[in-house]
Amino acid sequence: VEQSKVLIKEGGVQLTLTIVDTPGFGDAVDNSNCWQPVINYIDSKFEDFLNAESRVNRRSMPDNRVHCCLYFIAPSGHGLKPLDIEFMKRLHDKVNVIPLIAKADTLTPEECQLFKKQIMKEIQEHKIKIYEFPDTEDDEDNKLIRKIKVINNSLFSSHIKLDLRLCNPSHYKN
Repeated sequence: VEQSKVLIKEGGVQLTLTIVDTPGFGDAVDNSNCWQPVINYIDSKFEDFLNAESRVNRRSMPDNRVHCCLYFIAPSGHGLKPLDIEFMKRLHDKVNVIPLIAKADTLTPEECQLFKKQIMKEIQEHKIKIYEFPDTEDDEDNKLIRKIKVINNSLFSSHIKLDLRLCNPSHYKN
């Protein structure tokens, strides 16, 4: 588990974004329990936050919890691998899971659309909860969410650029 931090500033709001990468995940010959280091990392961050919140002095309490998992799916065109299903099942109750087709621009638009439908069908069959962008009261947030939903309903493709903006997390529910 590798961690990187970047400070994002927009409209007077500062956000420290932490990116956690798991290089080599699922590359072993025996992948049984390969998700355990990721689950342990997520659990330890939640435990650290709970311990800090339980203290008498809570002034400097950084939130290092994992709030979202961008789960990249190999563009095989054959649906989810058993490892993908097992990992997302173990993860979906801990963090918001957003499945993405990795290197989607290597597929034709028709192949990508069929692959996405297959993935969504398997996600529903296995009762895996994925993150759904909610409606909000803020027009700017709604415009961004509509833009994301349009992209989501067409294709997840690496050649599409998405305008990411800071959003008020109080608008969203886990």
